[in-house]
Amino acid sequence: MGPASATPTAGREGCARLRSRERLKKVPPSASGSVVNPYPSQVHFTSTPVTPCDPTPLVLAGVVTSLTHRTRRDLIRGTWGHPALGEVAGVRVVFVVGQTEDQELQAEIESERAKYGDLIQANFLDSYRNLTYKTISLLTWAATICPRTPWVLKIDDDMMLNPLALRDFLLAFLHHTPRPAAIMGKVRCCDPVLKSGKWGVGQEEYSGAEYPVYVAGPAYLIPSSVIPALLDAVAKTRPLFLEDVYTTGLAAKRCGLHHHSILSLTSPHPSTLPLWITGTKVFQENLGPEEAVRGWNELLRVENITNPLEYYLPHPPASQHPEVRPAAVSPARQQQWHSQHGRSSGTPSMAQQWHPQHGSSSGTPSTAAAVATSARQQERLSSSSSRNSWTAAQVDPESMASFLETFSGEQMLGLQLLVRKT
Repeated sequence: MGPASATPTAGREGCARLRSRERLKKVPPSASGSVVNPYPSQVHFTSTPVTPCDPTPLVLAGVVTSLTHRTRRDLIRGTWGHPALGEVAGVRVVFVVGQTEDQELQAEIESERAKYGDLIQANFLDSYRNLTYKTISLLTWAATICPRTPWVLKIDDDMMLNPLALRDFLLAFLHHTPRPAAIMGKVRCCDPVLKSGKWGVGQEEYSGAEYPVYVAGPAYLIPSSVIPALLDAVAKTRPLFLEDVYTTGLAAKRCGLHHHSILSLTSPHPSTLPLWITGTKVFQENLGPEEAVRGWNELLRVENITNPLEYYLPHPPASQHPEVRPAAVSPARQQQWHSQHGRSSGTPSMAQQWHPQHGSSSGTPSTAAAVATSARQQERLSSSSSRNSWTAAQVDPESMASFLETFSGEQMLGLQLLVRKT
C-alpha cells in the first residue's frame, strides 16, 4: 500500500476521469526497455491451490496478507470469501504470502494450507518492504494458473468486500465495455514523494517530485487481458517498495496502461457501513473485526440468505456478541447439511448451481441456490428497478458475443448470468 493519506489530492476527480471508453478497451503493447527487475521471471511457488479456477471465476480475489494474520484470513473465509457464496457471486479467493525463516510459523502455514487449500506462497521474504513482490507473485500466478479469469482483484486482508455488489457492478461494466483494459480502483494523482516516514523514498530510489497517476492499494481490479503486458513492464521498471505506486503507476505508465475510477464504490468509514451492507458500495474500509462481523451478519439479513450454517463466524465469541453466530461448522455437520439438501460433497456444475434459482427442473439444489434464493435476490436478477441499473436479465447476449468467445466451452462462476433469458 502506498502513501494513501499523504496528500489532500487523494481521489482527485479530475485525474479520476482520465480515460475514454475506447482507451479503456485498448490492451497495451509490450513495454520498451531492458530488464531491470528480474523477479517476474524468477517467481516460483512453494505452495499453491490445486484447482483454483475450475470452474473459471468471474473474479480471482488475491488477498495480500501477512503470515501472522491468520485471524483476518479466517474472518474472510467465514464471510465474503466463503466458497458457497463464491458460487453465487463468481468470486474465488486465494491468499498470497511470502517466505519465513521461522520454522514454527512455517509449520502453521503448511497446516493452514492443508486445511483450506487457498494459500499461495512465493519465493520472497514476507515483509512490508516486499509488498511489491507479493503483488507481482499474485499477478504471475493468475496469468499462469487462471489466465481466462476476466478480472484479478488485489485486496488487502483488512478490507471487507460485498461480493454480490461486485458481481452486479462488473456485469454492468461488461455490458458497456466487453473487453476491459484498464486498472479500476481509487485513482490518485500528483501525490508528492515523501522523503521520510513509513512511505519515505530516497532520492536514489525515485528522483521525481511526485508520483504518476496510480490506483490506491487497498483494493483494485486488473483485467486479465492486460496482466502479461503489465508484468513485462514490471520487469523493465526499477523496483520500488510502494506496491501500488510501482505496479499501477510506474509500471502501468511504462506500458501505456490506463486507469478507471471506481472511487464511488468504496465506503471509507464505519459511518457509511449501511451503504456497503445494502450493496450501494462494494468495498468497506476501516472496520475492526467486531464491526466487520456485525456488518456481515446484517448483510446476510438484508440479502435474506437462508440456511446460514456454513456462514457461522469463528470470532468474536458469541458470548460477547449474542447477535454473532457461534463457531464454524464441522466437516461432519457440513456433510449432513449437503445430504439433507441433495448435494454431494463435490463441486456442482453451473447448471446445478443456477437452474434451481432460475426455474429449470434439471439438476439438484446446490449450496448456492440454498443460501442465496430470496425475493431480494430474484428482484436483483430480474427487475430493471433493482438498485443496480443493469442486471443479468438485461444484458444482451449479442452485445457480449465477442467477450464470451474468449470463454467458449467453459463453465464460469457468475458469467452464466450474462446469457440468461428473462
